Amino acid sequence: VRPESTDRAGISAREMAARLGRVAMGLVRQLRPSAIAMAGGDTAVACLASLEAERLHVLGELHDGIAFGTVLAGSSAMPFFTKSGSFGSQDTWVRLAALLRRRTS
Repeated sequence: VRPESTDRAGISAREMAARLGRVAMGLVRQLRPSAIAMAGGDTAVACLASLEAERLHVLGELHDGIAFGTVLAGSSAMPFFTKSGSFGSQDTWVRLAALLRRRTS
C-alpha cells in the first residue's frame, strides 16, 4: 500500500503505520521482549519512532532479506529483525521463530 493511499475509513497508510507503531511499542515497553521483529518499511519506521530509537546498528542478514541488528534507544539496546512487507515466502515468520528459539535455548 502506498503511503499516500487511504482505506475506506479515510485513514492513510502512513497514519495506519503510525498507529500500529504506537501500539507495538506500547507492548514492547510493557512486556519487555528479548527482541523485536518488524515487517513493512513504514511500519518499522513508525515502530522505531515510537520507541524513540536513536540509532540502528545493522549487523547483517539473517536469511532471505531479513536484516538484524541492535536498536539503541536511550540507555537501552535491543536486538531487532526487519523485512519488507512483501518479501519472503509464506513460512518466513515460522522459520524466523524457529531460528530464534534455537539461538535462545
